[in-house]
Amino acid sequence: MKDFSDRLLVAVEKAGVKRHGAGMWLASFTHVTVKAANKWLNGESVPRREKVESIASHTGVRAEWLLFGNGQMTNTYNSASSVSEASPLALEKLITKATPRTQIELEKIAEAAADGRLTEDDIKLLKAIADRLAKKD
Repeated sequence: MKDFSDRLLVAVEKAGVKRHGAGMWLASFTHVTVKAANKWLNGESVPRREKVESIASHTGVRAEWLLFGNGQMTNTYNSASSVSEASPLALEKLITKATPRTQIELEKIAEAAADGRLTEDDIKLLKAIADRLAKKD
């Protein structure tokens, strides 16, 4: 892939959207005009980071790959196989034991994760926090 528009076309096709109509599809959730979305597809411009994050979320690719071509196109892990069956129960237990202030923040994180809005940077930050807290045990 030589540039953003090539990667964008691959991501759009991965999402099951044909090239014809891709601009309208992108515009529908990025809240830009079809003309602006078509400029992305034609290599005339590149969207801002928050638009790239939204596109990545809707197409199932990593934002860093989409924007820069860095790393793998998708996450290498399979969420269904990497999380144990007890995890939802463990998370619920964690939230109920937390302080009200912490509950609010944990619920925001859980909602973002469920919506697929966590970026690679978010995951790295969560891992750093979890590693730091694990050392205190």
